[in-house]
Amino acid sequence: MAIIWKIKTVMLGEAGSGKSCVINRLINNQYDEFGSATIGAQFLTKDIGENNKLEIWDTAGQERYRALIPMYLRNAQIICLVVSLEKNMDEIEYEKNYWLNYLGLHNSMSKHHKKILLYNKSDLNPDFKFVHDERFDNTCIVSCKTNVGIDLFMNSLESTIHNIKDSIDKNMDMIIPPIKVDSQSDNNEKKGMLQFTYSYGQNIMKCNIL
Repeated sequence: MAIIWKIKTVMLGEAGSGKSCVINRLINNQYDEFGSATIGAQFLTKDIGENNKLEIWDTAGQERYRALIPMYLRNAQIICLVVSLEKNMDEIEYEKNYWLNYLGLHNSMSKHHKKILLYNKSDLNPDFKFVHDERFDNTCIVSCKTNVGIDLFMNSLESTIHNIKDSIDKNMDMIIPPIKVDSQSDNNEKKGMLQFTYSYGQNIMKCNIL
């Protein structure tokens, strides 16, 4: 039985920032210009590097779903904040500050977690230059539409995983030990979270219609 590291990864960002498009490029190497908005959250996996599996929770960007996000942040090892470059610098800085403050208020992540800042839609702002924000562990620029930067983002994820594992190895209180792929209880928990998310999202939609 293969033993791998499962790395819980949570995608955060405003509606329309392109979180789902990033994941679709990362996993399927596809781009859907007319993809629908995420309701609540969706769960996907991606094998990366050697004996590593990203367990990705793609959260909805709409404000009405924010109450669900702390549930997905619990014990997360990688937080990826996606920001759209179609916005101006003031809007970008506001989003960064908002989500960092949000993480501070809902601090249930693994104490070995890492934060990645992902600037998306570089095709809309090809001259954009960034100064590394020390509040984040890594920063990448991508375009899901043109596939630019996705390989560098993949490398950044792999490097981040190695840093997390090195950090854990230096501490006796291991938060995410290697576990078997076919953990039935783990799968049941994910199914329960997805079912709750779907039910919660459906109730919100019904309230909005009424």
